[in-house]
Amino acid sequence: SVTGDEEIDLYNVKIIGNTSDYDGGGLFAGYSVFVINMFNVLITNNYAWNSGGGINIIDGPILRARNLTICDNSTDGLGGGLMCQLESYADLHSSIVWNNNNGEIVEYWTGGDAVAVYYSDVRGGWYGPGSNNIDEDPLFSDSLYHLSEYSPCIDTGNPDTVGLSIPPWDLDGNVRIWDGNGDGVAVIDMGVYEYGAPVYSVHEPEIPEQSFIYNYPNPFTSSTIIKFSLKHSYENIKLDIYNIKGQKIKTLIDNKLMKVGNHEITWDGTNRSNKPVGFGIYFIKLRTEKCVNVKKIVKIMH
Repeated sequence: SVTGDEEIDLYNVKIIGNTSDYDGGGLFAGYSVFVINMFNVLITNNYAWNSGGGINIIDGPILRARNLTICDNSTDGLGGGLMCQLESYADLHSSIVWNNNNGEIVEYWTGGDAVAVYYSDVRGGWYGPGSNNIDEDPLFSDSLYHLSEYSPCIDTGNPDTVGLSIPPWDLDGNVRIWDGNGDGVAVIDMGVYEYGAPVYSVHEPEIPEQSFIYNYPNPFTSSTIIKFSLKHSYENIKLDIYNIKGQKIKTLIDNKLMKVGNHEITWDGTNRSNKPVGFGIYFIKLRTEKCVNVKKIVKIMH
C-alpha cells in the first residue's frame, strides 16, 4: 500500500501470489496525488476480494507503466488486471495484460479516458485512448511468462522509446531492446522479457576499436578522472553519463574530433544542470562511429 505526495520507482520487480481482503491484490495505491513508475514488473496470481486483482489505483495516483506483464490475477469484483478509479490515471506502454478475470483493464468513476495503452497486448482488445495495441494470445513458453518463438509480442513494443526512461535490461537481466524476430531491426518486446536477447553487460561485445576505458578513483566521492584509448582517429566522439535507469544525465564530450592515442576527462559528479548527483551506480558510455564502450562507476559518500 502506497500513499503520500511522492514519486515511486519500481524496476525489475515480481509481485506474485498476494491476497487482499479488499482492493489491490498485487499493488494498491490511492488517496493522494503521486506518480508510480513501473518498469519490467511481473504481476501474476494475485487476488483481491473487492476490485483490482493485480493493481488498484484510486483517487490521485498516476501510473506510468513500461513493459509490464499482468497475467492470471483475479477478483470477485471488477478489474482482475488493472482497476483505475476516481481521479487516477494510467499510461501503459509495451505491456501484456492477459487472462485476468472480470475485466483486464477497468475504469470506474473516472469520467472516461483515464487509461491510455500503447503497443500492448490486451485480451479482448483496448478501445480507449492509445494506439497500436493487439489482442492475440501472447504464446508464453513457460509458467514464468517468457515469450515463445512464435509470440506476437516479439519486436512489437513501442518502437520509439525516447523519453520513456526504459532501463537497458529486462527482468532477467538481458539486453532490453533486441532484434528478436531476426528482421535486422531491434525493437523492444511487449512484456517483462526480451526474447532471444543476451545477458546485458556493461562491457558490450562490439568494442574492437577501443582498447580500454576506465576511471579513477572508482568508487569516487566528488569527482573522477575518465581515461580511454583510441586505436583510430574519429570525427564524432561522444561521451555521456547515464544513471541506473538508463537516463542520460550529462554529456562530457559531444561529437568531437579526437585522434588516435590516450585521452582523459574529469567528471565532477554533477548533472547537466551542474547540480551534484546522488550516491549510487552510474555508467560511462563512449561512442564512436563504429563502436560503443560502457563502464560502470559508483559514487559514494565522503
